[in-house]
Amino acid sequence: VMNEVAAAMIAEAGFAEVAMLAVDALPALLPGCCVAFSTVDADGDPVDMVTAGFVDGAAVGRAAFHITAAPLLHRRLAAAGTVVVSDTATDERVAPLRASRIARDLHASIEVPVLRRGVLRGVLGVFAAAPRVWPDGDVTFVQSVADALSLTLESVETREERRQAEQDLREARDFVQELLDAVPLAIYVKDEAGRMVMANDGFLKMAGRTREDLIGRDNRESNPMAADLLDREDAEAFASPVPVVSEMHTAEGSSTGEWWLKSKFAVRLS
Repeated sequence: VMNEVAAAMIAEAGFAEVAMLAVDALPALLPGCCVAFSTVDADGDPVDMVTAGFVDGAAVGRAAFHITAAPLLHRRLAAAGTVVVSDTATDERVAPLRASRIARDLHASIEVPVLRRGVLRGVLGVFAAAPRVWPDGDVTFVQSVADALSLTLESVETREERRQAEQDLREARDFVQELLDAVPLAIYVKDEAGRMVMANDGFLKMAGRTREDLIGRDNRESNPMAADLLDREDAEAFASPVPVVSEMHTAEGSSTGEWWLKSKFAVRLS
């Protein structure tokens, strides 16, 4: 089971797929038991459920797994605790669920929380059709599977969060690029190493270059003839609390003809 879960994680399978894989495998390893895994919402109420080993499979009623109806059970699971019930008929932690569970022949159980960053996100339950004293090995095994599901949930959601963050960053960068391109001035952005990270259409037109020629390149790579001057100007701009303004003539030493008024300033992010 653990190898299959690990392989599914490496293959970047979705969490629901991994949970179903684990649930389907457990009844064969715990004879005479049925298994249910339920994701829960922020209040602890069941959202989605996968089951295995039940006679009528998907027809299992959610009432038997509504943990918020049993405060003692809910609090223990939310506090990252395992709940081992030898007899549903006598264990007060599941008293509010007793009737619905006994009606389903769920007379004993091991329930383990699946958490992400300390928050209850699901419950893995193994149930027996008659009261039983659960061996420590069974409890440890179910806990290990729940831990694997917690790791899978962390991996899947972290991956999705990273993808979303990357998409948000691309969209923000594209938006800034469009704003810069709409400005009828030549604008570029460099990092402290002198590498160009952005340039608008106005600058590319003025320089007669493409973005591929400039982005990611420093002064010596993009303009070796003027690299020393540009390095000095960039260093001065990064050190200055105010914009550094200078004139640059298109023909060196010329006091007439085309010239550029350059303004460079450091952008300091808090």
